[in-house]
Amino acid sequence: LTLPSRAARPPVLTLVDCAGSERKEDSALHNAERRKEGAEINQSLHALKECMRHWVLAKEGARVHIPFRDSALTRVLAESFLRDDTLMAVIGTVSPASADAEHSISTLKTICAIAADQ
Repeated sequence: LTLPSRAARPPVLTLVDCAGSERKEDSALHNAERRKEGAEINQSLHALKECMRHWVLAKEGARVHIPFRDSALTRVLAESFLRDDTLMAVIGTVSPASADAEHSISTLKTICAIAADQ
């Protein structure tokens, strides 16, 4: 049995469920608390998009600041943005049902916006 040196960091797997983006069109059906929650989800997704964009630039050698302190979601992912050995994947869940087409398209647009620079 060979133990890694103290300098070596163990690998980390972080899975985050963003609960989907909240569409403005659906907010009329929700109460104030649910609308606030939707706005917070969208703010977190925007912060994630910005962190991913800056992370890609940093990987390409640019000297950039990754704004991971902009949301609770990106603070949780801070270590991933700062490690040199990070690999990231963005996954979206969509429905094949025609009744869910608008939500699926919205999800795909969000995923494309987050992962566009990768």
